[in-house]
Amino acid sequence: MSRLDPLARDKMDPDFARYYEELARAGGRSQGPYIAYMRNPALFKLNQALSDCIRASSLTPVERQLAVLVTIRHFNARYAWCVQTRASLTAGMTREMIDAINDRKRPDMTQASEIAIWEVADSLAGKRTLDDAIYARALAALGEQRLIDLVATIGFFSMTGTTLRAFEMEPPEDDQIPLKP
Repeated sequence: MSRLDPLARDKMDPDFARYYEELARAGGRSQGPYIAYMRNPALFKLNQALSDCIRASSLTPVERQLAVLVTIRHFNARYAWCVQTRASLTAGMTREMIDAINDRKRPDMTQASEIAIWEVADSLAGKRTLDDAIYARALAALGEQRLIDLVATIGFFSMTGTTLRAFEMEPPEDDQIPLKP
């Protein structure tokens, strides 16, 4: 059970309540870590903007989702895993890739960019460091801009994973690919 409940409208700052209602009507993100962030309206809004920026980055949808899943797997963030496995399938990621990450294994990949993304995400999220050899391979495979976008994606989802774990936010009941222990 989550340590936080969604914030009741009467507990919200009036300006934030209007913003939140507009976001909800538009189908915006308001669950999971956003339940914590809504207690700090500035953080909530900045997080929404950063999320949009990450989605619009130079990474392809599959590349982005590969980085996302590897990162949140290291945090054992069940809510994010549930939501992001759905997004990964929609983006075109194979179920085999998702299952390998869930098993804490490197997926079967042949593209240098995907291998580099897995290595960087696994190293930064798992070991909290990036050695020179992995950095050089990633820079060669991705180029500077895509590598920066990758690191930003890993950082963003590290914050998401940390928030979800701190407040023990549970996945929706219709979790299609449960996170393994």
